[in-house]
Amino acid sequence: VATAPAGLKPRLVLRGDPSMPAAVSSDGKVLAMGRSGGLVDLFSTDNGNPLGAVNTQGPVRHMALDFTGAVLVTANPDGKVTAYKTDKGDVLPGFDKSLSEGKFDWGGAAADSFLMLSGGRLTVSAPDPKNSNKWLERAIPDPRMADNKPRPFSNFAICPNTNLVAALVNDQSLSIHDVAAMRLIQVQPTMRPAFKQVRQVIWKNPATCAMVYDRQVVEVEIREKGQREIAIWELPRAALAFAWSIFMRPPRPKPCCRRHNSRSTNA
Repeated sequence: VATAPAGLKPRLVLRGDPSMPAAVSSDGKVLAMGRSGGLVDLFSTDNGNPLGAVNTQGPVRHMALDFTGAVLVTANPDGKVTAYKTDKGDVLPGFDKSLSEGKFDWGGAAADSFLMLSGGRLTVSAPDPKNSNKWLERAIPDPRMADNKPRPFSNFAICPNTNLVAALVNDQSLSIHDVAAMRLIQVQPTMRPAFKQVRQVIWKNPATCAMVYDRQVVEVEIREKGQREIAIWELPRAALAFAWSIFMRPPRPKPCCRRHNSRSTNA
C-alpha cells in the first residue's frame, strides 16, 4: 500500500499469495487478501493490523469490498456469488447471484449499489430499505439502435463518488447511465474502425472518460448532446491495463509565470 506523491515509497508492505485475488474498500481503509482454502484476510491500510478473516468455504476467483469494507462479495470458480458481513463473517441473507462471465464492483455516490455484468446483462442490486433480508435488483436497459435490436454489454466502469456508469455495448458503442435514477443519459458509437475493439473504459472525471484499444487510447468528453473525442494517444505496445492518476509536484522555487507555478500533472 503506497501513497503517491513522495517518490512512491511503500507505506505498508503485506505479503500475500500473488495467485489469489485482493480488493480495497472505496474509502481506502480496508484491504482484503485471499488465501488458499477460501480464507480472506482483512487488514487496516493505516497500520497493517489484522481486522479479521472471512471463511468463504471454497476457492475465490474474484472479490470486491463495499465503501467502508463492511461487506465482502466473492465469486467462486463455479460462478456462485456470495456476500458476507466482514465483522463476523456471516453470509448476507437474500443475496443470491451467479456470475457466468464478466465482473462486478460496488458503485453509486455512497458505494451502496452492487453492479454485476454477466452474460451481457448489467444489473444493479441494493439492500431493500424496508426489508434487511432482501435485495432489490434491476437491470440496466441496453441501448437500442435504429434497428431496435438488443445489444449486450461487454464492459463497464464506475465514476468514483458519483452515480455515473460508462458501459461498452458490443465493444463498439459507449453508453452513459445514471444508476440511481436508472436512466440512460446517452449512447454514442466509439467512432473507431470496427476491427478495433475497446479493451477497457475508465473515468478520468465526471466529464471525461477514456477508451483503451489494443495500442491506442481515446479520451472522450461527455457532453449533454453526444460525446467528443478530445485526445488520441498511440501506445508503443499493447495495453493490458490503464488507470488515471494525478501527481502533485512541489511548486517551483521561483516561478517565472503562472504556468510554471503549477506542477500538477495528469498521468
